[in-house]
Amino acid sequence: MRYFFTLLLISTLHFAHAQSGCPGCVTSLPDTLADDALFLDSLDSGQAGVPYDQTLSFRLPMTTTPVAEAGFDIPAGIPIGTIEIESVLGVPPGLNWELSNDEFMVSDSTDGCVRICGTPLIPGFFEVEVQLRAFVGPLSSPASVVVPLLIEPEVVNNDGFSIVNASGCGEVTAVFVNNNPSNGADGFSYLWDFDNGTSSFEEDPAPVTYSDPGTYIIEYQAVIDTSAYTLIDVTVLGAGCDDAFGGNPDIYINVFDPDNVLLFTSTVDQNTDFPVSFPLAIEIGDGTYSVQVVDEDSGLGGGDDDCGTIEFTRDDQGLFTEGPLSISIDIFRSIDTIEVTDTVIVFPQPDDPLIDPSGMVDFCSDEVAELFVANYDSNLVWTLDGTTLEDTDSLLVATEPGSYVASFQNADGCTAVSDTVFVSFLPEVPPTPLTRDGTTVATENLADVPPGTSFTWLLDGQPFNETTLRFCPTINGTYTLLVTDDATGCSIANEIEVTDADVIVCNVAVEEILSGEGWVIYPNPSEGLAFLKTPEGLAGNWQLELYDQLGRQVWQREQGQLSVTQNLEMDWNGLPPGSYRLLARSESAVVVLSVMRQ
Repeated sequence: MRYFFTLLLISTLHFAHAQSGCPGCVTSLPDTLADDALFLDSLDSGQAGVPYDQTLSFRLPMTTTPVAEAGFDIPAGIPIGTIEIESVLGVPPGLNWELSNDEFMVSDSTDGCVRICGTPLIPGFFEVEVQLRAFVGPLSSPASVVVPLLIEPEVVNNDGFSIVNASGCGEVTAVFVNNNPSNGADGFSYLWDFDNGTSSFEEDPAPVTYSDPGTYIIEYQAVIDTSAYTLIDVTVLGAGCDDAFGGNPDIYINVFDPDNVLLFTSTVDQNTDFPVSFPLAIEIGDGTYSVQVVDEDSGLGGGDDDCGTIEFTRDDQGLFTEGPLSISIDIFRSIDTIEVTDTVIVFPQPDDPLIDPSGMVDFCSDEVAELFVANYDSNLVWTLDGTTLEDTDSLLVATEPGSYVASFQNADGCTAVSDTVFVSFLPEVPPTPLTRDGTTVATENLADVPPGTSFTWLLDGQPFNETTLRFCPTINGTYTLLVTDDATGCSIANEIEVTDADVIVCNVAVEEILSGEGWVIYPNPSEGLAFLKTPEGLAGNWQLELYDQLGRQVWQREQGQLSVTQNLEMDWNGLPPGSYRLLARSESAVVVLSVMRQ
């Protein structure tokens, strides 16, 4: 079922909302589309720094039939009840998402759309993961799919230059495009300052790589010195000619090119009161030009009077004097200087998450398989075999074998991905059930454990000095047989509870357990030296054994015949204080007495 819903998602929906802010999408589907169908419209790539606004229309299936007809091994005709879109991960920073609906009752509607808008902040190839849950009858199944979304590098434009790839994470290689090309003409000069200690005079500088996080101010200057030289004004400051009737002269000027061709004749300034200015607009090329100043006499007195001529080139301007003639020439040439700045931003690239343990990790089946990100505690996304998990904390308990990866995204939208950790679970050690056979604790399978294993006994969780698989318990508690696989180190704990532990004598095969009447230990408690008084009429050879609370033999003595009353000395000075049991046994009987050592 999980496979079906993954296929369903791939076939029907690529994007869902991650946050509100793009309302108003309108569903638009082909008229020929069947009611029970899988359909998804196309989605274009975006560009960092450029507003993005697009609507995706989709139709979800009503049954499993469209999936089966697509050639997949899935039963057809199963009705789908509800499809819920739960979340979206990995959305490019700066984009907002909003669905027309995030829950689809298939019986009511299967058509929807999602509007994607905003301005992506950084370029990159983003893996957007959509998570949904589908309901078929009483069952539900989560599914997810990773969909690539390309955000191309930002192109920043201004009057001077454009930047391709103006921002990024960790390291940015910016390409600078000159918006004022010379096209091979003279008169262009450039200066670039890249704010990283380097500069260039090239028209098209080489790409610049910024490896340190920060904001870089790019300064650009273009000097365009290609405009024509223009004679815009001639001012006559004084002239040596007078009017024929003794009044002020009537001045006008003539301008000649280097070939003495008349380019311009001004109007006459009657009764001139110097200085007099003549505005004009004559393009000046190479060679020597001339300005002639004339007094207009309207044919009287022999015609107009020549007041003098001044020669000049396009590189000459200012004050010119020739005898009494004095003029000022103003030549204009436009030199364009373009100075602009723009920025390249390098966001800090976060360190890759460090998962402990790393590499290929084997866990025992009864172990808690913990994976821990050592250098981050939030903003994490865990994936198992490419599927996003719900866990976002630094500690993950792995419940399935597979490839685990953790990714981290900082506030700037920069993402770092860990190395893959391959988790596997070792085979379980077969259980070794325990049984209580009379006075004996033993393994059910004929006092044996699986081949290739070793075992340890514990009593109430503490090591218990027993080396066999069958023994007689003398203390109440929980007895644990810990069986360990020698090859993998994995263990299984087999437990049995003992609430009616026998006395030490359960370790001895006897025909009769005597009541202890007539047997006396004194003094009791003992400070180390004690005496044992025995009754009359005892048969056989007797042995004395002293056991501590854990059933360990700490003292023993072969006593021999005890047919008459005796007071036997027992030296226990080397033993620590505590409770002990004294066992006196022969070939056919046993007596157990309690004693305290102070």
